[in-house]
Amino acid sequence: MFDALASEVVLKYQDLSAEEVEAGLTDGGGDGGIDAAYVFLNQELVTEDHEVLQSGFTPGAAYRGASLSLWIVQAKEEKSFKSGTLVTVADGIGDLLDLQKSRADLENDGYSSIVLDRVFEFRNALVALRRHHPETSVHFAYVTLGDASSIAKAVQSKTKSLAKLVENELEIGTFTSQMIGAEEIWDALKQTPNYGSELRVVESFAHETQDGERSYVCLVTLKDYLAFVREEGTGAYRDYLFDGNVRHHEGSSASVNREISQGLADSEAPEFWWLNNGVTVICSKASSQGKTFALDDVQIVNGLQTSRTIFDSLRDAKADDPALARNVLVRIIESDDPATINRVIRATNRQTPVREESLRATDEVQLLIDRHMLTDGLFYDRRRNYYKNIGKPRAKIVGVRALTQAMLAVTLGRPDDARARPGDYLGDDKQYSIVFNPHVKVEIYPWAFRAQKLVDALLVASAGMTTSEKNDSRFLVAADIVRRKLGYSPSAAEQVLALGAVEEVITPEQVAASLGDLRKAFAKEMKKTGSARDRLAKSKPFASKFLGRRKSSKAP
Repeated sequence: MFDALASEVVLKYQDLSAEEVEAGLTDGGGDGGIDAAYVFLNQELVTEDHEVLQSGFTPGAAYRGASLSLWIVQAKEEKSFKSGTLVTVADGIGDLLDLQKSRADLENDGYSSIVLDRVFEFRNALVALRRHHPETSVHFAYVTLGDASSIAKAVQSKTKSLAKLVENELEIGTFTSQMIGAEEIWDALKQTPNYGSELRVVESFAHETQDGERSYVCLVTLKDYLAFVREEGTGAYRDYLFDGNVRHHEGSSASVNREISQGLADSEAPEFWWLNNGVTVICSKASSQGKTFALDDVQIVNGLQTSRTIFDSLRDAKADDPALARNVLVRIIESDDPATINRVIRATNRQTPVREESLRATDEVQLLIDRHMLTDGLFYDRRRNYYKNIGKPRAKIVGVRALTQAMLAVTLGRPDDARARPGDYLGDDKQYSIVFNPHVKVEIYPWAFRAQKLVDALLVASAGMTTSEKNDSRFLVAADIVRRKLGYSPSAAEQVLALGAVEEVITPEQVAASLGDLRKAFAKEMKKTGSARDRLAKSKPFASKFLGRRKSSKAP
C-alpha cells in the first residue's frame, strides 16, 4: 500500500511500528486530501488512549511548553507533483484545523470519522494543554514517484500558500513541508540502522569480572558523544539506539531536562559530568585502540533524557562552542547474555521515575512469548522495532500493542477495551497480568494474533468495507466468533485453544455472518441514540449487548 510506504518514509526517524503507521492511514472518502495523519506530544505518538485525551486530565508541570505536532501525509502513486492536489489538501486543512468548527460541523460537511479521529487527537490535545503554552507545529509531506528536484512553480506557490494558511490564517503554529519523490523513497529504504559505532573517549577505566565479562567507565567530550548519537551523513538523532531504554523523551520543559539545558548554556557551571548521572551503553563486543572504542550491537539503555537534551541543545553548536569540550560519564558493559542485559536495563531505569509500560519488555513472560513466537514463525516486537531494523518480514512482526488488543478481543471477550483502552493493560500491573499471565499456555499468544489478523484480512475483503468500519468492527467480530464457537465467553486460554486451528475457527462464512449482525446492531443503536459508530465500538454496554444477543445469523 503506497500510503503506508509513504508514511513510513516520512516518519522514518520517529521509528513507528507497522501497527502505528497503519493506524494513522486515513485515505478514502471524506479524507480532505489527507492520506495519513499522526500526532506527537513530546516526541511520543499520541493514540486515543493517551492520558492527555482523557476526560478530567489535568496537565502537570512536565507538560509546560510541551512540543505538540501534527504530521500530514499526501501520497499519490503518480510520476509528478500536482498543484491541484495541494488545492484539495489546503481546503481540507482549512476546514479540519479551523478551531471554530466542531466535530459535528465537519461530520455534516462529509468528513470521514477516521480523519476526524486523527485531527481531533491534535485539536483536543491542544485544548487540554493550551494554558501550558505548547509549542505547536504542522508538518506536511507530499509523496509521489516523481522527481522532487524539479518541482513546478505552481506547486511551490501552493505550498507557500499552505504555510500562510496554517501560520497566519488558522494560527495553529509553525508549518513545514517536504516533497518526496522516487529517489528519496529509494534512499530511505536503503538506509538501515547501524548498531555498530565508534566512541572516542578522554579517559577510561577497564574492569573484568570472574566470568570474563568486561566493562568500562569513560569520560567522553560532548562533541564526541554528540557524534556517537548522530546518524553519519544525515546528522539525524539515532533514536533506535535507545530501544532498550525508556522510549518517551519528557520534553524540554521537564525539570531534569531544563536543568541539563541550563547547565550546558551556563559557561560558569561546574563540570557537566559532576552534575549528571551519565549514560549506560550495552554492546556485544567492545575493543579499544588508543582513545577510541569500537562497539558492536550498541544499545543505550539508560540516559535517554541526557542524550536527547545534549542533542537538542548542541546539534547546531559551532565548532568552537565551549560546551562541546565538557565531558559526560559513559559506562560501557560488554555482554550478549539476555538475562544480564535485562537486569541492567531494569536496574538502571528504576533509578528514575518512569512508566511501568516502558519496562515491560524485560518481564519473564515477555521473554517467553518472544522465544515461542520465533518457533511459530513470528517475531515479537517486545523491544520496539528490533526485528524491523534487522530486516524481518513486516507481515510477521507482532507488536506489543497489537498482541494486547488481540488477547483482549479473542481470549478475554473485551473488544471495547481492545478498541479504546489497550494502553490501560500495559500501564497498570493488575490489568497487565490479566493479558500477560505467565501461567497460561504460551501457545495462546500466536493463536490470538493470527486469529485477529485473519479476521482483519477477511473484513478488508468484505463488500463496501471502509478503513474506518474495519477499525470499528475488527475486535467485535473476532470476540463474537470465538464466543459463538465456545457457547460462552472464554475465561482461560485452554478453552480457546481447544477450538482447534485458527483457520477452522475464523472462516469467511463466520466473519460474514458476524459482520452482518454487527452492521445491523450498529445501525439500530446509531438511530436510537445518535451515537457515532466509533463511539459504540468503544462502548462496553454496546459490546456486551452485541456479544450477548441470543440469536445470530447463520453463516451464508
